[in-house]
Amino acid sequence: MIRHDQVAGVCDILASRCHEAAERLAPAFGCATVAEIPMPWGKVPETSRRLVSAVAGEVVGPFVTMLDQLVTMIEHDLGPTPPSDLPLVQTARAARDLLQGLGL
Repeated sequence: MIRHDQVAGVCDILASRCHEAAERLAPAFGCATVAEIPMPWGKVPETSRRLVSAVAGEVVGPFVTMLDQLVTMIEHDLGPTPPSDLPLVQTARAARDLLQGLGL
């Protein structure tokens, strides 16, 4: 089961990736970035980083927690060596891989 601080860490990663993608994509949408120079996440003011992380937490935090709970339940119900050809097992494994890729 994942902890609250781990979900917060995922939200920070998501916020960073969203910021960097927005900076990169802004010109294609006719939007200007600050001084027309993309700002790396580490240079964004702390208040702004906390805001974007909080937004990511509101949007994604509950999803990450629910996904982890669902995968844990599936793994528990199907036992330690479930048949790998079941779509539910494949989905659970893909979800677990996603969570592990996020460091959870």
